Amino acid sequence: CAFMCLCVLASCGVLHHECRKNMLTLAPACAAIDLASIPTTTLPSGTELPMLYMGAGNLTTWVQLVGKGAGVKTAWGYKNQPSILPQVYAAGLKREDVFLETMIPCGFVDHPAPMNASVAADFIQQDLKLLNTSYVDLLAIHHRCNTPEETSEVWSALEAALERGDTKAIGVSNFDALDLAQLHAVAKKPIEVNEAHFAVGVMDRDTIAFAKAHNIQLISFSSLSASVPMSNPVVAAVAKRHNKSNAAVMLKYVSSHGISVLSSMPSNPEYATEDVGIFDFELTPTDISDLDAVQTGKRTCPDCFTEECQACAQALVELKCFPAAKMPAFGRRNPDSADCLSCAAKSNATVMKTCAAQYMVEKACGQAGGFPHAHAA
Repeated sequence: CAFMCLCVLASCGVLHHECRKNMLTLAPACAAIDLASIPTTTLPSGTELPMLYMGAGNLTTWVQLVGKGAGVKTAWGYKNQPSILPQVYAAGLKREDVFLETMIPCGFVDHPAPMNASVAADFIQQDLKLLNTSYVDLLAIHHRCNTPEETSEVWSALEAALERGDTKAIGVSNFDALDLAQLHAVAKKPIEVNEAHFAVGVMDRDTIAFAKAHNIQLISFSSLSASVPMSNPVVAAVAKRHNKSNAAVMLKYVSSHGISVLSSMPSNPEYATEDVGIFDFELTPTDISDLDAVQTGKRTCPDCFTEECQACAQALVELKCFPAAKMPAFGRRNPDSADCLSCAAKSNATVMKTCAAQYMVEKACGQAGGFPHAHAA
């Protein structure tokens, strides 16, 4: 353990290969002691949310590395619920030793049928059954529903689940500032978290500001899928100043805004130690300013799952900017998104009558969410 402590705690920058190798081959119990440096933040319900946790990959290895308090996530749409806790048990821990999150579906494509409190309650109970647990630590709505009214209905089911003890905390995912404001106006229980896409170049300032003003903890997914490649010279310069990897700087940048980082356990476990290492250094005000300047837009939710976004996509179809054959629009990863955006720009006044904002046009066109990487969150 002494060698491992030196590797993790010394300010030696990116962990060198031999250090990583020893960390991963030593006893899991020893590794857990030295790697359990992930801070938590307290949600309004009193639940402790890890500031870094995993939503995919080999969760057994992750739990072994972190030990008690390790955070793991699933969702109805992942269809992997039965495998989650067996991976925890394989690491030698109990259900109560880990932070467990799940999400239920909503939204035009996520769940096209009209949603209500009863349907949402069924999803919650089915999810708990598939997970083989009586409760989760965090229950969230995966996407904003078709309409704000449906979202309010589904939220009431989450509030009821909180009252029953089916979950310790409740929240949402893929909501922007307007979505949050609409739900906040009718919610009886606090919106405790909002999980969305934050990364270098795509920090949604409006959503960050709204969340801060209303005590909503943000969680970021795909934090390495940014609007710039990982080799971006600004990212590389900051990494060089701290003797850290570019990936570590990109994750730290998001974390520096008080946002919890949702990662995925990579096939190479060495990257997980690097993820944990983001809590061993701090970015300077100059670093933050330099990275802020890379900002190109926002991708809080790249999915076109709401009624408003579908209406925007339909307007683009009528202008022949978006093919009717691709309706309903899914958003993200449309290879022809640049052509769609160019076409929309030519008829901007007409487009904005329906789409209202450039952000919505980008979602409807399916503009790529960023540069994906092998070591992606």
